[in-house]
Amino acid sequence: MSVPSAWGRLHFDAADARHWQRAGIDDPVQAAAWRTASIGPDEVDHWRSAGIGPGDAVAWRELGFSAKRAGVHKRAGRTPAQAQSRDSAMVAQAPQMRAGFQGAGQEMHTFVQRVQRGATSHQHLHSYLLRRWFDEEAAEWACAGIEAADAIAWKELGLSSSEAAKLARAEQSPMRTVRMWCEAGIPFDEIPVWLGAGLTPSEAAAQREKGIAADRAEVLRALRDDDAA
Repeated sequence: MSVPSAWGRLHFDAADARHWQRAGIDDPVQAAAWRTASIGPDEVDHWRSAGIGPGDAVAWRELGFSAKRAGVHKRAGRTPAQAQSRDSAMVAQAPQMRAGFQGAGQEMHTFVQRVQRGATSHQHLHSYLLRRWFDEEAAEWACAGIEAADAIAWKELGLSSSEAAKLARAEQSPMRTVRMWCEAGIPFDEIPVWLGAGLTPSEAAAQREKGIAADRAEVLRALRDDDAA
């Protein structure tokens, strides 16, 4: 069975498209947004029932909330950050959870020192501590001024911390970026290449219409990375 062009451009095969449509998602861009949030068609109804869309679901999910728990907080009028603070206060009172954080030991200490030298905000630092993500990669994203939830979403999209930071300064979120590029007809796996080469969605679409392949943009992206190093 052939795949409708709109679905095919976003790298959904026929079976995937049917699966999403059975889940009530007829718009392939919406399906791509849910996929970027690491939420599949079998889970999407739980999040929609909780009143949470794919953009917000990234923050809730990457902070460790299930759809059910996120729904509880949302109905109480809390944002993901507020829910995180509330639940972290409860976690701090649980001895077994405190032990888990203490077990991170030197790695967490090194992370905090490095990130604080990078003048990262307390909110950003706290988002990594709650996830217990303390490695060098985490420090790189934190020092770029990216919260942990957004860092994971940008990484899923295939962007570097410097590329993501530039978009964040332009007030672009991961979900908004995916939608803009998908609506321009750019395949999901080509987005980081064209974006990293410095093109806008419309410019990338125009280049593709001229028959210019993404590997040409990959060369330009590599040159930009070398200049930034």
